[in-house]
This record gives sequence, structure tokens and C-alpha cells, in this order.
Amino acid sequence: MQRLPLPEQFQSIPKRQIDDYVEDDPDKHEGRLRSFPHERGNWVSFVYIPYKESYDSDLLCDLITDFYLPKLKMRRCEEPHVSLTKTFILMHHWIDQFILSVKSSVKMLPRFQLTFDTIKVYQNEEKNRTFLGLKVNLGNKELLNSLEVLREPFRDYKLDAFYQDPCFHMSIVWCPGDVKCQIEETLPILREKVNEFVKNRGGRNNLCTIFVDYYICKTGYKMYKLQLD
Repeated sequence: MQRLPLPEQFQSIPKRQIDDYVEDDPDKHEGRLRSFPHERGNWVSFVYIPYKESYDSDLLCDLITDFYLPKLKMRRCEEPHVSLTKTFILMHHWIDQFILSVKSSVKMLPRFQLTFDTIKVYQNEEKNRTFLGLKVNLGNKELLNSLEVLREPFRDYKLDAFYQDPCFHMSIVWCPGDVKCQIEETLPILREKVNEFVKNRGGRNNLCTIFVDYYICKTGYKMYKLQLD
């Protein structure tokens, strides 16, 4: 049987290319390396609390990046957030039911407030990126309770997604490589400058505050809102 030609209006649309292997290019995403090999049908996911950046947070990032020049070229973190889980893999056919299960688990959790009281140095598990972040002060109890609630749906899918000893924080600037010791040498001076900045901006004892009424589960390019009570 002879195949009919493609209609003219569709001939200019490029064919979608699907590869089983995607080469990781750190230059395309700020030096980050993929923790999981790319496989078709596997969606890299995590649960987090989003933060809406403000004028004051922009100034704080500028203060920190300027402080470390020219020795270290610190860069702003895209879309700052507080992670509740490690990254984990969802099979594509799990996603809809998994999201329903997680939404059902967290919907009875009360809304709450997060505050941050100091700057600390953090690293990713591979130790190829070093971060400066704001450590959570008020709200740790609510976050730990949220993790307990989330464990059941994650356990149903046999997902290892929780830190053994979570230290809740929000990374705001980063630098490639393992430069933790180098940053910590001058951290007391930086903290003094940050405290002075907060005082001059009319702040009290908190560097930042987030009012939490939902979480986000990001899986691949999709984001799902997990509404709290």
C-alpha cells in the first residue's frame, strides 16, 4: 500500500528526536553534574518549599558575592528553595498516582512560618559544588513532622529520598569545586557584615521569613503544588 504524503502544512515541523542517552554538559546548567544517568521514562524529582526573591534578598546576594571577589567567583542560586527531600527517580507511569498520594498525605498539615537566623557553608553529596545558605531557625519542628507524613507514600514506591540527619536551609549563592575550608576561614567576618546589613534594612534577628502554605513536587519539567491545610 502506498503511503500518503504528509500534508504541506506539517512538512516544516521538525521530527522529534528521542535518544536513549543524553550527554551531561555541566556548562549548560551552572556546573551541576547529573546524579542519575539519563534513562527514558525516569523522571528526576524532589519536594521543596519555594521562595519568592525580593529586593532585600538580591542585595544580600550581592553583598556575599562582592565579599569573596576576586578570590572566589560566587554565583546566585537559581530559584532559591528549602529542600525537603533528596532527588529521587519516579517512573513516568507512577507520577499521577504518586502525586495524588502525596497530596492526600500533606493536605492535613497546618500552614506555618519559616525563619532563618545565620549563614552556613554547605556542599552537595559529590562535593563538587560549595554553597552559602541561610539556616532555618523557626520551623524545624513543622518540617520534621512533614517528613514523617511523607514517608508513607515514599515507602509505598520504595523511594530512598530522605536525608538521615536533615539540616534545613536555603542555599542562595554557590561556587564550583570543594572550597568549604576556604570560605569558612572568613565566615565570621561575613556574618558580621550580614548582621549589619539586616540591622540597616530594619530587620530584627531573622535574615529571612517564608510563610509556608504549600510544597512543590518537581518531577522532570512538571511542578505540582502540594497544598497544606
